[in-house]
Order: sequence, then structure tokens, then C-alpha cells
Amino acid sequence: LQRLFPEIDGNAAGRLVSQVFAEQPQISDIVRETMRRGLATEHEIEVGRPNRRLMLRVKSSLMKALDPEPRVMGVFLLVQDITQIRKLENMRSEFVANVTHELRTPLTLIAGFVETLQSWERLSNKDRGTALQVIELETERLKRLINDLLTLSEIENIETRTQWRRLAVDQEIRQVLALTRPLAEEKNISLNFHPAGEEAVLHGNPDWLRQMMINLLENAIKYTPADGTVEIVTERRGQSICISVRDTGIGIAEEEHQLIFQRFYRVDKVRGRESAGTGLGLTIVQDIVSELGGKIELESRPDAGSCFRVTFPVAEQQQLAL
Repeated sequence: LQRLFPEIDGNAAGRLVSQVFAEQPQISDIVRETMRRGLATEHEIEVGRPNRRLMLRVKSSLMKALDPEPRVMGVFLLVQDITQIRKLENMRSEFVANVTHELRTPLTLIAGFVETLQSWERLSNKDRGTALQVIELETERLKRLINDLLTLSEIENIETRTQWRRLAVDQEIRQVLALTRPLAEEKNISLNFHPAGEEAVLHGNPDWLRQMMINLLENAIKYTPADGTVEIVTERRGQSICISVRDTGIGIAEEEHQLIFQRFYRVDKVRGRESAGTGLGLTIVQDIVSELGGKIELESRPDAGSCFRVTFPVAEQQQLAL
């Protein structure tokens, strides 16, 4: 009661409802309505202060004595804190709206150019090539979006923890470097890896760790100009393992440091550049880090590169915390 209604001080027994809930008149209104109608009611109300609002579900019913002649003794109130439930519902609605928007754009383009290609004989070779290229690009965009959504769904599925095992961090990163090195070579970007050694061991899903590193490295390569450098460093710091991905890229403004982890947010949108990403890459990274019991930090300034630093507890400590 004190958590939901901190303004209530001391014992409320013997005091009027209107006095006890002086700052929450909705409660008094619910009690009066229940007494007047003689029926159970259910309401959702918002309480608290501007910096700490709670959404409550309040169920009321009459309390009757078991005497030969039924008589009303008072009103019973059941108060449930549904703040988190409503927050999750709003997040789900927002997520569905964002997914719908992200799917609509490529589907509209594909449908439009398919319609154009129906007049194949009247099109020039240049127009045919443009239409086919757009369809191919937007199809690839849809595939990336669907794959990223499936990855998010898998991360949030508690059953995937049955696939967890001890992971040699340096070994996993070397596998990811083999996959991303061709992307770096296309821009003549140097990929430098500084391993921690055999002590860097985590407990988790190997696919998640690789996906996290792929997303971080692809971003670093994408936003680093040609002839730049991307460095990966793993370190054992006491009971923690630190993985840093540092680049000499375009950097990120401070006001965007938190925004970039939001679903479907793209730095490219703000800068007016065309983006090939889905806006889910860093969201996936943050979810993986959270599920593995770690934390992620960002150091970056415009035109001064970026450093994403991920810290995990070592395998033994990690298992104790889960």
C-alpha cells in the first residue's frame, strides 16, 4: 500500500476514505459508486506524481455480514499495479506499427516495379534493368528485416537458454572476422584484433555472440571511410570480460547515443543518407548483451570515430547470476 500510495502516512484505520486518499479522489469515487449501486465495479486509474506515474486496476465489491439479515459492512478494494503490463502493451503496439511501416515501403516499391515490368516489350533495356535492380534490392531488404525480426524473437525465447555452453570468446571472434574481412577489404579498411587469451570464457549461446559481433563489426565497417581502421580488443578485467570495437569512422552525436539502440532507428535517416540497414542491428546487440547478463557502453563524437564496449561476467560468475 505504501508503495502504491506513498502519501498515506501511518495507520489509516478509523479514518474516512476521503481523508486517507485525499490526493487520489478517484478511490473515494469508486467506493461511493459501489455503495450506491450495490454492485462490483472495475476501473483503471492513474496515480502518483508527474515523475512517477502508476497505472492501477481497482476492483471493488460490497462486504456483507453473514447475519440472518444481510447488511453491508463496507467496501472491499483489490488494487493491482498494471503499469508494466500497459507499458509492454504500448511497446507491442508501437513495434507492430513500426514493422508494418518498414514492410510497407519495400512491398510498395516491388509491387510498383512489377506492374511496370508488365509492359516489358515497351520498355527500354535501361528501364528494364532499373526495375529489376530495384526489385532485387528491396527483396534483399525484406529478407534482412525478416531475419532480424526472427533473431529478436529467438533472443526473447527463454527456451533458447538450453543451447548455452562455455564459449571461448577469442575463438568465436576469429570466426566472425573471417566472415566480415571481405567487407573491410572492399573499402581497404584494416581489421586489427587484440585477443585476451584463454581466460576470456563466457557462458551463453554461440550464435548470439557471433551475431552480436557481426552487427558491431558491420556497423563499424559501414560507417568508416575507406582506408580507415577497425580494432577489436578483448580483455579480462577481474571477474569480467570486456570486448571493445573501435573504429575511425564518422562518429555519432551525443544526443543520438541512446536513440541508436531503439528499434528501427537509423543514424542515416538523420543525416539524410540512404541506408541499407533495417534499424534493428543495435537493438539485437543490446538484447543479446542484456540476455547474457552484460552491459554495453558507447564512446563517440562526430568525425572522431566510435567505440562500443561490451562487458560480461566471466562464465562462472555469469552462471551464478542467471
